[in-house]
Amino acid sequence: MGAVINQAPNINASVGANSNFGRNIDYNTNTYTNVSMFDNNYRLSASLPVFSGFSYLNTTRYHNIMRKMGYERKQEMEDNISLQTMAAFYDVIYQQAMVNLAQEQLKESEENLKKMQQMEILGMRGRADLAEVEAKKAGDQYNLVRQQNMLRTMTLRLKEIMFLPVEETLEIDANTPEMLVMQKSPNDVFSIYERAKENLPAARALDLQLQGAKTDYAANKGTLFPSLSFSAGLHTGYSSTRVDNQGQKVPFEDQFRNNIGQNIGLSLSIPLFNNNILGTRVRISRQNYRIAQVSYNEETRKLQNEIQQAVLDMEGAAEEFLQAQQREKSNNLAYQVNQRKYEEGLLSIIELYTSANQLLMAKAEKVRTHLTYVVKKRLLDYYRTGTVIIED
Repeated sequence: MGAVINQAPNINASVGANSNFGRNIDYNTNTYTNVSMFDNNYRLSASLPVFSGFSYLNTTRYHNIMRKMGYERKQEMEDNISLQTMAAFYDVIYQQAMVNLAQEQLKESEENLKKMQQMEILGMRGRADLAEVEAKKAGDQYNLVRQQNMLRTMTLRLKEIMFLPVEETLEIDANTPEMLVMQKSPNDVFSIYERAKENLPAARALDLQLQGAKTDYAANKGTLFPSLSFSAGLHTGYSSTRVDNQGQKVPFEDQFRNNIGQNIGLSLSIPLFNNNILGTRVRISRQNYRIAQVSYNEETRKLQNEIQQAVLDMEGAAEEFLQAQQREKSNNLAYQVNQRKYEEGLLSIIELYTSANQLLMAKAEKVRTHLTYVVKKRLLDYYRTGTVIIED
């Protein structure tokens, strides 16, 4: 706003009053006199910059660019909070899945303990096997408590990011959704990068920062050129010694009206020496422009690398999920077979628990790769559209 005002006409009004004693000029005869006199004057003047090396124009552009950049930075901060919220949300989803798996494991251990107690009574299993099952149940109880505590921590972190009071209940649909259809369509990093430069507030702010530094440099260079301004004025005055042809004092109203004069003019100002202030400003703004260029190149390269990494992570998570699905099926089938073998006395309790742990790890890995794929896909969608979408 200030830069726009600087280009507006400069209008001034002034009033002066003087009481003169001793030797003065008589306005009637234009000769010296010793008569005391009183006079005052009124002036209205205006000036308008015509040319200033485009300094005012570039300064106006610079402030407009900075205003737009401020809006983009604000939007960038909001998007960062949204991305953090998304990550924390899926952390809660993952941790809830771990709690569910721990509950399933504990429930199965409790059922195995009941079976083992009956088998011990019937003499089919010894005390050592019963103690092993009891230890397994205790371990599963500990794991459940541990996973529940981690879930509370993740939920608290989500509340903190969402600026929610700690005591407020946060209802989350923590059921892990079905796996999204794996799309094998190619993810062109360059095309995503080009769209990200258009849609991401951070990328737009970076571009505006470079434009601003360039415009500021041009504005400061403009101050080294000569400046041309147009001026116009209107003035009048009154004197206590002014008399007419009959020697009568001319009234104030008549003098005010009859003494009105006008003037116009052009002024050319050439900067020659000003303690090197202007030169210093030009050098500083030029250096800032160079820094902005380096920063722009570095940040855009960083953005392209982030997109490349997100594509690799998403595609890798998709492949890992497919493998985790197969691993879960195989381990589930192996566990069922080992369960029957154990009941027939063909397998030790240690081997059975090893098979159970492998199945648990396979299920956990399936959940992890699933949610990793979802998060990376949402991130790529953000790069494409500039909008954070947590759920469809």
